[in-house]
Amino acid sequence: MKPMIALIIFGVTLLGITFMIAQRHFDGVVEEKTYEAALKYDETVVNVNNIEKALSNIKAEKHPGGISVSFIFEPSGTIFPDAAVKEARLVRPGGGKDYVLEKSEKGYGFSGEIPSGWYNLQLLCSAGQTNVTISKSLYID
Repeated sequence: MKPMIALIIFGVTLLGITFMIAQRHFDGVVEEKTYEAALKYDETVVNVNNIEKALSNIKAEKHPGGISVSFIFEPSGTIFPDAAVKEARLVRPGGGKDYVLEKSEKGYGFSGEIPSGWYNLQLLCSAGQTNVTISKSLYID
């Protein structure tokens, strides 16, 4: 019975110390302007989703110079009709070497010498003042 009472006293003491430390160090503000921050977050989520929908028809093709990755990026129906791909890279999901892809001469898509395997295609897009990274998984044969 004595160990049980000692354990309860120890727990209550520990809880009291925790509350004292929390009261001294917490200023009571989690977010300065919560309403404005929530509106900005909601706008960002909608914009990112719309830009992600603009990416379609990802294809990876082998040719003598390496592998070319092409895709269609049509943001005209989104909030950012002037969105453009600034950089494209292939990243191994498990780590390893990142491959920065060069713009192809055709004007659409990117190309580079890449070994086969699973990759995440990451596109850094800019639209006005906003930069968004789109990531899609793909397997290159």
